[in-house]
Amino acid sequence: HLSESDKALAIKNALRENGAVAALMTGSGAAVFGVFRTEGEALAAAAALRPRWPEVYTAQPVRGGAEVQPVRRR
Repeated sequence: HLSESDKALAIKNALRENGAVAALMTGSGAAVFGVFRTEGEALAAAAALRPRWPEVYTAQPVRGGAEVQPVRRR
């Protein structure tokens, strides 16, 4: 069984392996996120990670900050 820090590291590594230019954990460790160059790359990574980690979301910058978008499944 993996510890929470091992899970976070595994998710960060998976994000990078799937094209993230950066993969970070929030200060409290409540979330791990990746930054991608394109929406397509982000959606492909989300699809690749979802079988192992079902709570995967995509977001994009908007004026005034980021907002969570509904999951788009293809």
